[in-house]
Amino acid sequence: MKKKALVVFIAFALLGGLVGASCAKPAPAEVTEWKIQACAGPIDSAYLQGEIILDATNKALAGKLHQTYYGIGDIVPYEEMAGALSEGVYEGTLSLSMMYSNAGSVVFGLPYGWETYDQVMEFFYDYGFLEFMREIYAEKNLFFVGPLPGPPCYLLTTSPVHKVEDMKGLKIWSEGPPASLVSALGGKPIIFDVTEVYMGAKLGTIDGAYYGAIELESMKLKEVMGYVCLPPIVFPVNMDWVINLDAWNALPPDVQETYEATFRANQRKQFDEVMVWLDEAIEASKAAGVQFITLEPSELERFQAAGRLVWGEIAAADADSARAVQMLTDYLTAEGIIK
Repeated sequence: MKKKALVVFIAFALLGGLVGASCAKPAPAEVTEWKIQACAGPIDSAYLQGEIILDATNKALAGKLHQTYYGIGDIVPYEEMAGALSEGVYEGTLSLSMMYSNAGSVVFGLPYGWETYDQVMEFFYDYGFLEFMREIYAEKNLFFVGPLPGPPCYLLTTSPVHKVEDMKGLKIWSEGPPASLVSALGGKPIIFDVTEVYMGAKLGTIDGAYYGAIELESMKLKEVMGYVCLPPIVFPVNMDWVINLDAWNALPPDVQETYEATFRANQRKQFDEVMVWLDEAIEASKAAGVQFITLEPSELERFQAAGRLVWGEIAAADADSARAVQMLTDYLTAEGIIK
């Protein structure tokens, strides 16, 4: 009798185990963790652009992918960012395209080129420029998600600039195409950690910077640079959103698709938000006494002529750069922006 009861007990135990196993919930999928480093700090408008994209993609892919945002230098120094990203030290970045290739100067924006957000989008997505640049980035083990158009790049100075001659000898913090323009205008481009621009102007290490007007307020540059030269040299300026290619390829196709779709859906949103910030910063700067100087048409033509020299220098660097400049020239000519 006891033996029969034991058999029944074992049978029920086995049945219970099977039922329990069938009802058990599968273990949750592991969330992929990424580190994203920006080439700017929290007081820079570019940092905000990246933050908007990061928050949107994190929300869209909750439970599958989570990204942690870091400011300039938090993971690796600025000058090591490109190599470290390629090697997978971290997974993604908000950055400047010139960090990866000379052709990236066209991604950033050439002096006195495109003039609107819509032109940037059309050039990248309808004229094939995004795919062209993705091929170049892939050679460095990088995936170029796309551009983030943002506020204009202005000439901010400690003394007024009304004509080309006023640029002679001025030490201007700048990099990429703006730095080349400084040289073409007779000035001296200088580059160091962007967080030191305020003190550089205060101590006289620099006489100005090719930078954003938002930073007149957020970085308090209005205290040391009282003049802004109009029109801007580049508008919009594009930041890059770039992912290590191995990290990107490790994502399931559906996650990649959602990531790209979310990025595209928020490009305009982040642009509109920083442009509101720009308007507020300009008004605050004017109230503080900053003077906005519009170049006379004849002088603007001289600045634009110097800008075209920069286009030629970039195109002469290598075959990829020549192709990139030609693509932009063809597009802007077709749109009637340049003759």
